[in-house]
Amino acid sequence: MAVISSNSDGHYSIDCDWQEIAVLQRAIRANDLDALWGVGPGRGRAALFGRPTRFSGRHVAAFVMSPRTQIPFESRLGSARIHTAEFSGGHVPLADVDPRTVEASQWGLQGAALNHYRTVPYEVTGQLFDQTRNPSNDWPNIFVDEESGTKIILQGHHRTTAALVSGRFIRARLVRGTLRDGVRR
Repeated sequence: MAVISSNSDGHYSIDCDWQEIAVLQRAIRANDLDALWGVGPGRGRAALFGRPTRFSGRHVAAFVMSPRTQIPFESRLGSARIHTAEFSGGHVPLADVDPRTVEASQWGLQGAALNHYRTVPYEVTGQLFDQTRNPSNDWPNIFVDEESGTKIILQGHHRTTAALVSGRFIRARLVRGTLRDGVRR
């Protein structure tokens, strides 16, 4: 398991060859979720948020952590928003979902939020990063298109990404419907 260490000047180092991180960063750009499966929190966090800043010869000696990054999942809906308040309550089933099989409905991730969910799984603590608790955010919500089987994260992008780099399934509400032209009908 790779460990990220903070240097006194706001830069970071990791106890693995940066080439491992570079390979993961290329996989993220190629939407290769299998490459991120179970890489661990250190490698996953460095691959998603790390940007090299100092070099020793041809090797990365230090990097900075961006506060935000592009989501590793393919983005299906771009900026379109689907409201999930109607999905709250016990009538929407919970299921374990493989995070390698989903797409996203938002563009990016916040480093602090991902860090929150990668330390202790949400399923254990129930503690949300966003303290605005409402019934539709108790669990990640994943839309399942009944025609194609496409799964799109509506809420819970950070929890799903944390599960991906931890190599575990995510427990989520599965909301079923039909997509037409990228928008739920």
